[in-house]
Amino acid sequence: MLMMKAQKRSVWAATTVGGLIVLPPIILGFLSMYPYDAPAMWLFSAFSWAGIEHAAGITVGFALMAQSLAIALFNFQLTRKLRKTGESATKALLSKN
Repeated sequence: MLMMKAQKRSVWAATTVGGLIVLPPIILGFLSMYPYDAPAMWLFSAFSWAGIEHAAGITVGFALMAQSLAIALFNFQLTRKLRKTGESATKALLSKN
């Protein structure tokens, strides 16, 4: 989000992170999906500790694997974008000389 071309990128990033922390538990609460009813859903929120005590061990393992995969994919995408940005900056520097 910080690599967007929009102004106030930091506000966009902070709002998105805040929303991803606050909104899932609120939505789960409105849908009456409490930690003791649907612990797997709570494992993907910022309050995963609420669902861990009611979840089976295999569910926790799958949630950890899914979150690790998501982080790896986001990291891969970020690395690609940074390489592309670095190539453009390097080309601009080399063309000036």
